[in-house]
Amino acid sequence: MSPRPSQRMQVICILLPRDMVKMLDDLVKHGKYKNRSEAIREGIRLLLLYHTDMGKLYVKMRKYAMIC
Repeated sequence: MSPRPSQRMQVICILLPRDMVKMLDDLVKHGKYKNRSEAIREGIRLLLLYHTDMGKLYVKMRKYAMIC
């Protein structure tokens, strides 16, 4: 999911272990994401969803239903 053109982007710097960068680059290389930034944004979206009430509800529901 790409950000909307109207959304402003802010540059942040992060430090990652080399192994994690290699895994990230492999995802890009195999076409899962267009670039590192897209993959990292998706990971952050999932993290934020997990820590919201809706995300917690989803996790709780997965325990009781076959949700893929």
